[in-house]
Amino acid sequence: MYPKIKIKWLCGLLCFLFPYTSVMAGKDKGYTEYNHSHLLFLVRMGNVSQAIKAYECYHKQTGKHDFEFLQEMALLLLDQGYRCSDLNTRLMTLFGAGICLNERALYILKEGISSGIPELQLISLNFLSQYQNDQADENLQRALNTKHPLIRLEAAYLLAQKKSPRAYAYAEALMYRWEGILEEVFPEFFAMIGTPEALHMLCKLMCHSHEEVRLAAIINAAKYGCDELLYKIRTLATHKEKAQQEASAFALGLLKDETSIPTLKNLSCSNVSHVQLAAWKALYDLGCKEYKILIENAAKQKDIYAIFLLGELQESHDCLALLINDPNIQVRVNAAMALLYLQDPRCTKVLLQDILITHPQDMCYSSVCSPGKSLTAWRATSGAHPHFKDNLYAFERSLKMREEALTKALDLPEQDFLQIAKTLFTCQQNDLIPLLTDLLKKLNTPAAIALLQEHQQQIGAPLIRNYCNLALYSLKVKGPYRENLYRWVTNSKKNELLQFRPFLPSKLRDLKDNYQLTLEEHSQLLIASFESLIQNKDEQFVNLLLEAMQDGNPINRYALAGLLMRAIH
Repeated sequence: MYPKIKIKWLCGLLCFLFPYTSVMAGKDKGYTEYNHSHLLFLVRMGNVSQAIKAYECYHKQTGKHDFEFLQEMALLLLDQGYRCSDLNTRLMTLFGAGICLNERALYILKEGISSGIPELQLISLNFLSQYQNDQADENLQRALNTKHPLIRLEAAYLLAQKKSPRAYAYAEALMYRWEGILEEVFPEFFAMIGTPEALHMLCKLMCHSHEEVRLAAIINAAKYGCDELLYKIRTLATHKEKAQQEASAFALGLLKDETSIPTLKNLSCSNVSHVQLAAWKALYDLGCKEYKILIENAAKQKDIYAIFLLGELQESHDCLALLINDPNIQVRVNAAMALLYLQDPRCTKVLLQDILITHPQDMCYSSVCSPGKSLTAWRATSGAHPHFKDNLYAFERSLKMREEALTKALDLPEQDFLQIAKTLFTCQQNDLIPLLTDLLKKLNTPAAIALLQEHQQQIGAPLIRNYCNLALYSLKVKGPYRENLYRWVTNSKKNELLQFRPFLPSKLRDLKDNYQLTLEEHSQLLIASFESLIQNKDEQFVNLLLEAMQDGNPINRYALAGLLMRAIH
């Protein structure tokens, strides 16, 4: 590190070597004139605002942007941000390095993996998984050497998903390291990888001493189409363990194994309801349609697994319609979801009253599985905050399930979906508004646009107004939507760009989840606005970014630098 006296001497030398770095005359006195190298030096010295002011003068004079300088400045800011000791600055920088989608910033994500801080490592993993190159895969492999078990598991999962050449070796090593603790998560890894050695290991896990591991191996072999292991599953279906029989019946049906019909008929006579259900569904899938009536009868007896299963069976609408008004909320909700999957608009009333609209009884939703893990259903829990006050993950998962229901509602007839959308706007169901406006944008019909225009003026609902405005701008609808968007972004530049929700501990995370960044409402809207401006290739967006970097909240510069790199890429 040079002493201060030497730094001053270097500044003087640079000014001497670059005569165009003199001081401007007139009202702009004190601003440095544009010179590519010198302005980068100012950024290195921390004089970002001064460098941007000088650059803006150059832009006004020439009417064009120097994209090479902007790229170098943004990358330099990202480099400086990550070297900062402040955790929030480093979070912001990693977001910028990830969102820029530029391989020149990959080394910053690599540093995030090496940081030893779980928040930084998860963000880095999330963005590295979006790259399809050897350098990104090498950085994912580095995460397998970190201390935090969650980070190593997530890295192994991503490598398995990518079918990396060394994914099997890493997954096997981790499984033996955590033998007896987390073994049940590894069958999915081997099923995804799908190589002969991975399938051999999956077959071995079907004979594991722990039932949970055996069930996971059977279920994932079926889900990932590993029909090479059908011979093993046929044998397991004849064993006496009831949960294993259920899982095997599910797998034989999903893999369309017609030779197993006699075995499935034997299982259909089981005295255990979940084994019967799995066998009936497998036989139905194999062409024995007469078993549908047995599933419907179980649904009428208010078996929630049977009710939800009817959503996969055609011509079950009338049976479900009888259950939609049941006083038991568990029955009602599962019947509504089954009808939703059948695209029957009779689900709309319950969908709104019990699922999408915040319930006065403080409802929280979760997914429940049968003993063999092949049958699922929704479970509604009232008074959720007292029950889950220390479990933030429960509310996050509940929101995801409700978002899944809303997304599926887009398949309903248009008038029914628009009625759902109108009700959500009117009730100001803010947690679903970002997804709702995206779905209306995807629908992109005259009626959907009219609804967005109507609620873009909704009084007392700024979040709804801004999201509707953003959707209308993205659809390029004529109106003041671009000006509104620019005004809102400009007024928001002093706010902190990214405000993350609390980091969830490992015991509350679902290994199947992608570790997407979860943002607070304002942050989510601001990022969505920037994304839309980039996608629309708005000519003035670069100027807006530079203005926000110059006059806005200083901590935002690092994330904005990533957006700038992406905008001019």
